[in-house]
Parts: sequence; structure tokens; C-alpha cells
Amino acid sequence: QECNDKWFTNLTNGLAPKYGHIGYGREKTYKGEGTPIFYNRDTVTLLEGDTKWLSETPEVAGSKLSTAGYLRVFTYGIFKRHSDGFIFMHINTHTDTGATTSKQARMEELRIIQEFSDPYKDLMPKLLPKNIAPAKNSGIFIKRTATPIGKPVNLLIIMATPETPPD
Repeated sequence: QECNDKWFTNLTNGLAPKYGHIGYGREKTYKGEGTPIFYNRDTVTLLEGDTKWLSETPEVAGSKLSTAGYLRVFTYGIFKRHSDGFIFMHINTHTDTGATTSKQARMEELRIIQEFSDPYKDLMPKLLPKNIAPAKNSGIFIKRTATPIGKPVNLLIIMATPETPPD
């Protein structure tokens, strides 16, 4: 997360050819800090992946929410594990922290991610690394759970009523 151009180049060069990657920077030029995903080509196949902007227009490079302090993106990948054909979605992001309205921005950013990933909810589990700081009573919860293979992961849960946290 928050991978700058220099680190992206170093990681890409250092991990190739065994590791592939998806994702690019958050600026309109596709440069700058980003949230790439590096994956081991020997263990998974990338089926689909891209970077989206956390804004009202996720497809528009360099766009951001009016409440956000910084441009923010998320990168997603849909992978198929070679060993057993298990298909899963991995989402990498870093939510807003720089604005005085960052609580509101984080909620909006996470809702954008959830809206994007909802069509996949019945098809595969979604994995989201925990670098999210939900505010108290925000309606955003991170629940640690286990995948069908027993590995613990963080699942993003956004509730309509913040007063009722999930079990």
C-alpha cells in the first residue's frame, strides 16, 4: 500500500519473472502512489484485475471524492489457485487520512469498494488487507474470519445502522 514509483519499479524488477503484478499510480498520468498487487505466477493465475479511483467516477484517472484529502485508488484482482481451482478476489487499498472530513471520506471510499465488489459476492470470497481505520459509530466494521480453506482474513462489512455492529 502507498507504493511509490521507485518502489514499484524496484519490486517489479526484483520479483520478475516469478511474480506478476497489477495496478498503477493514483495520479491522472497513472504515476504516483498506488496500491498494486504482486502475485506468484506459480501458485495463481490472474483472471481479471485493474485499478479504480475512489471517487464518484471510479473509471476516471485522477478523480477523487470532494470530501477526500488525497487521491485514493483500489486495485483488485480475481485469481484462480492452481492447486485446487479456488477462485477469490483480492482488493488492495489505503483509505483517506488527510482531510478533516476523512471519516466521511473513508466511509464513502469503502462504500465505493463494496458497490464495486457486490456483484461478485456470491461467486467468490473477497479479501481486503487491513489498513483501514474505521471511525467509531461509522457503520464500517472489519471482521476477522476464516476462508473455506481455514486461513484467517479480514472481511469488510458496511452496515446501514452503525449502532449495530456485526457478530
